[in-house]
Amino acid sequence: MMLRDHFGSCPAIPAPLKQRFLNLKRNNTQGASDSMRYWMYSAKKLGMVDTENGIVINETTKVLNQNKAPFGSASTAETQSTDFFDRPARLLVKPEDKDKDIKSEFLYFLLTQYQLIKLRPTECIGNRKSLRPGVPGLGCRYCCNAGRLGLSRIYPAKKKHMAGQIQDLYDHIRRCNLCPADVKNDLHQLRVHRDRQATTSGDSEANKKIIRFENEEDKAFIDLLWKRLGHQGELANPAIL
Repeated sequence: MMLRDHFGSCPAIPAPLKQRFLNLKRNNTQGASDSMRYWMYSAKKLGMVDTENGIVINETTKVLNQNKAPFGSASTAETQSTDFFDRPARLLVKPEDKDKDIKSEFLYFLLTQYQLIKLRPTECIGNRKSLRPGVPGLGCRYCCNAGRLGLSRIYPAKKKHMAGQIQDLYDHIRRCNLCPADVKNDLHQLRVHRDRQATTSGDSEANKKIIRFENEEDKAFIDLLWKRLGHQGELANPAIL
């Protein structure tokens, strides 16, 4: 509440400092922006209503708001048709890729939980505002089916950043409340198996939490995924950025 309401209107804050704060607030990241909207929308869905006398919640406001759609769904965050951007669902990996082009069972299974997506105009904010609508990316299958946006979607622009973004894909699936529990468990077991094969005695606890991409097979996986997104070279096609 201090960040959202008070600092921007506080008369005691010097004007230059207040202006700097407002500028930074407008240029916040996708994650921070989505987080702010999520909590505001969730409060309304619970039945909280802003009034001149403060926040009110009662049986009437609960009933009026209980049927709100899930946060990030097409009806709450997107007016443009989802058919152009996310449907029909198309995976970036195929059954024949297993063992043939993707040696890691963990990476193959992780990618089967994601589908090809395209950047929507309303997503061109925060750290995505330099991208043009239509840029290819990866979206959680379960969130796409429910119409959710936000952190379940990534749009790689540089191949060298792909390893870190694959870590983000794994972290999302582990916490996604739409992903089936058995899928999460299978993915976790495959990750444990992968880590056992790659772990060295000198690894710290922090390093053990990071998906490592060190051998040639893993690098070939990054190359394959990059090409499946339609990119060539180290950078994505400038024509679509």
